[in-house]
Amino acid sequence: MEAIRQLIQTLRPAEIDDVRIGLHWIGVTARAQGRLTCGLASTVPASHDHHSDFDVPEAGRLSLLSGLELAEWALSDHPIRTGIGLAAINAMVDPCPELWEDINAEQVILRYAEQGPVGLLGRFPFIPRLREKVKQLYVFELNPQPGEYGTDDMKTILPDCAVVAITGMTLVNHTFEKVISCRSPDSISLVMGPTTPVSPVLFDYGIDLISGTVVEKIEPVMRCLIQGGAYRQLHQAGTRLVTIQSPRLR
Repeated sequence: MEAIRQLIQTLRPAEIDDVRIGLHWIGVTARAQGRLTCGLASTVPASHDHHSDFDVPEAGRLSLLSGLELAEWALSDHPIRTGIGLAAINAMVDPCPELWEDINAEQVILRYAEQGPVGLLGRFPFIPRLREKVKQLYVFELNPQPGEYGTDDMKTILPDCAVVAITGMTLVNHTFEKVISCRSPDSISLVMGPTTPVSPVLFDYGIDLISGTVVEKIEPVMRCLIQGGAYRQLHQAGTRLVTIQSPRLR
């Protein structure tokens, strides 16, 4: 969780405007210096281990917490609270717009795929297209389906991958540091998905590229997510896919 702690340390104070927890996505809006911003994170249902506890402490009063207080929820071992905290971080983080490139994660992977095998952690909708275009693709999942590998296989496979693409969900389940420790230091490493903070902080962990989401039309996106919208619907409502790259690749 060191990456999350470091991300929190970079945040400037902000007031929480709203928190909405949808079927698929969590949205947090924050206000600082008169500017309203929005961050997203995936909704991960809590397991029955937490059944005796409230999923969201202080529900109905979250906007009374400071931005930094809510961001610290990202350190929780409860997935809903962690998601709320990461959405708060994404609302408050400086996304460095001067570094943005309007290119999505699939395009980034294809840009570097000629260098060798691709290891992909996460079940993304573009995987069938990738399989047609890359020579060798390994897909890792906590609950692997046919054609996928379990996360226990990462230790033996990822070191041989020239490109390693990691879902931002590893920040929610606190496996980010474990995953990146499995790859070769010479690999091109990408963290991707709407949960991913678009922050240079992740470059300190050997990440080369960060592909995330910027919410441009806040109210339509927040309205969509609270009504159960999937990410494609949120994107149509008003998000932008951007990528930033580390100084090593510039």
